[in-house]
Amino acid sequence: MSGFQVAALLLAIAAVYAVVNERLTRLPATIGLFALSLGSAVVVALCMLFGETSFHSAIEEVVASFEFDHVVIDGMLSFLLFAGALHVPIRALEEQRWPIVGLAIFSTLLNTLFVGAVTRLGLWLVGIDLPWVHAFLFGALISPTDPIAALAILSKAGLSKRLETLFSGESLFNDGVGVVVFTIFASLAARAAGVESAGHGESHGVTRLIVQEIGGGVAGGLLLGILANLMIAWTSERSTHVLVTVAMVGSGYAACNALGISGPIAMVLAGLVVGNLTLRKEVSKTERHEAHVFWSMIDDLLNALLFLMLGFVYLTIPLDVEIAIAAPIAILGCLASRYLAVTITAGLLRLARSYDLGTRALVSLLTWGSLRGALSIALALRLDDGPYRDLVLGMTAAIVAFSILVQGLTIGKLYRRLARKESTEA
Repeated sequence: MSGFQVAALLLAIAAVYAVVNERLTRLPATIGLFALSLGSAVVVALCMLFGETSFHSAIEEVVASFEFDHVVIDGMLSFLLFAGALHVPIRALEEQRWPIVGLAIFSTLLNTLFVGAVTRLGLWLVGIDLPWVHAFLFGALISPTDPIAALAILSKAGLSKRLETLFSGESLFNDGVGVVVFTIFASLAARAAGVESAGHGESHGVTRLIVQEIGGGVAGGLLLGILANLMIAWTSERSTHVLVTVAMVGSGYAACNALGISGPIAMVLAGLVVGNLTLRKEVSKTERHEAHVFWSMIDDLLNALLFLMLGFVYLTIPLDVEIAIAAPIAILGCLASRYLAVTITAGLLRLARSYDLGTRALVSLLTWGSLRGALSIALALRLDDGPYRDLVLGMTAAIVAFSILVQGLTIGKLYRRLARKESTEA
């Protein structure tokens, strides 16, 4: 099938599933699409067990044709991050800069180490060998909260504005840290496997990676935002303004990737500049509203396609007895590690003083609200072939499914329960 045919097919399925979800399952839109597509993948897999291999092969061919990791990392991610940052008031981020920085950097680093150690120990206890370097690679892969899942799901969970900003800020800014740590451990894993050039930037030092990825992403995002602001200020046509923002996201992200700097961080910074400077000072109130509506529609459409594709991608993820045993260990280890990392971070920064929750309640909420999604799967799919790739990919897939279907559906209820408990005790 051609690329256009695949895109048309996915749009048709997304539309049908969206109607089914709204009329029957009544789940939040993105979660509903993921659940329905994952259910369809299970049905296809069962058909294969009963001999319908041709049907299964046809579906697998379609799934393989849209190259999920490239679609997410090299395409959708840029538009979704820009659209998400566009709606975030920079003053709200400024008020919570230290909690966001603490969670995005310090907590992410701690979590990477904890996940690696806990997963390695847990798998060793059940007789599954995972080398330390691959355990920490898995920790780096899964520790950053997914900005796509967080922005798509938590914004509908009914959290207070301050908590929603905290979750959004962490997920938007921890990507740069995660990329640096992931790159380091991917390089170490490649060297351990005897791969001379794995494409993970093994010649880069840690300091250079930090400056190039994070610093370059910040500088590039600010530059892109300022250029878009100038071009919009010099023109008056609304269609031109929309074209400028779309072109800035697409071409700017491609330029960042070519320069080896963090495209996701650049898109977040560019979105903050355009949303808080350009749309507030350079255009009318009506056009500002139209711009937010336009990018909200882009956000909704891409999220629908993304979560639909994510469910079908599970058809290509290996499953065996070893992965089935490792999956629950990985889920529990990820939650326990997050709880410990957030507890330490919250204690050092005294986060409970800034929110209407006690320390234990806040840590519980931050732990359960740490969603993982398509980005984690896409990164896992980019791992080099090796004896531990399928195990890491399988554990990542299990955590993502649990995160979306269980944590995503219950985070709002947990928040309301904790808030009632805190108000009663007060």
